[in-house]
Order: sequence, then C-alpha cells, then structure tokens
Amino acid sequence: MSGSNPELPDVSGNTPVHSSAFRGSDGALRLLLLLSGGGRADPDRQNETGFSALHFAAQEGRPAAARTLLEFGAEAALTNDDGETPADLARANGHQDVLEILEG
Repeated sequence: MSGSNPELPDVSGNTPVHSSAFRGSDGALRLLLLLSGGGRADPDRQNETGFSALHFAAQEGRPAAARTLLEFGAEAALTNDDGETPADLARANGHQDVLEILEG
C-alpha cells in the first residue's frame, strides 16, 4: 500500500474509507485507517452530499464499520447536506444496532 492515497476520491467525492463503510468491509476499513498512520485517511471526510463514512455505515446498517470509525475518531454529530446525523440515518432505516452504538 506504499504510495497509495486513501484520501483519493471518486467523481462523487467518495474515498476508499467511504466505500469500505458503505459495503461493511470492516477489515478493509480498519486497514485503511491503520495504514494511513499520520492521519492521512480522515474518517470525517465528506463527499459531495455531505456524507461521511459514518453516515454510510449508519444508513446501510453496518455496526462493525460504525464501531471502527468511532474508534478512529469519527464525529457522530457531523451533519450531511440535508442536516442529518449518522444517528438520524440509522433511525430512519431501522438500524437499531447501529443507533445504539452511535448513541451509546
């Protein structure tokens, strides 16, 4: 992974961290955050619609990804362009397990 950039976004502004959280690929997410070492992979980076990786984890019901992101300092109160927090998305999509992690 030497020389790769975990912050390089796609056309929608999603980074590999966003994609890993969306898919629930906790191992890949953890690896991206660990290997970035000096803070190169920002768990709070927002895409073009204001979604952070934690927003995706909450919306898609990915509790392991949510835990990992919080462990690496993700901000649970961050809002997207519609003013929604990750907890709002977890609640709206019926992901009680993720909601408990976010509000715990």
